[in-house]
Amino acid sequence: MQFEIGTRVVLIAAADRQIVTIYGFGRYAGREIPPEYARYLGAPPTGPTAKIKLDDGNVAYGSECFWTPANRGWQKFVGKRKLKRIAIDEARVSASQRYRIFGKPS
Repeated sequence: MQFEIGTRVVLIAAADRQIVTIYGFGRYAGREIPPEYARYLGAPPTGPTAKIKLDDGNVAYGSECFWTPANRGWQKFVGKRKLKRIAIDEARVSASQRYRIFGKPS
């Protein structure tokens, strides 16, 4: 699916029955191969992936999370669950530490 550059999006890190965790909101900024520091979360990219400029100034990549346009009913996905925001840079540090300790996921 193709999105226009500048499309407002929400980045979802994880969800369970009680909480939906997001990295925040931002704008779709095209596609590119993520830098090394962005390769520990989610699926390892095999090529260019979505680049998203977050409102907090960070940049995230589509391979690190589930992302969707903010106007596409993602609130229905959240439903009655609590919404929790975490910073993507903190999640990357935690993931890279796990990688160093436990090795590459199989």
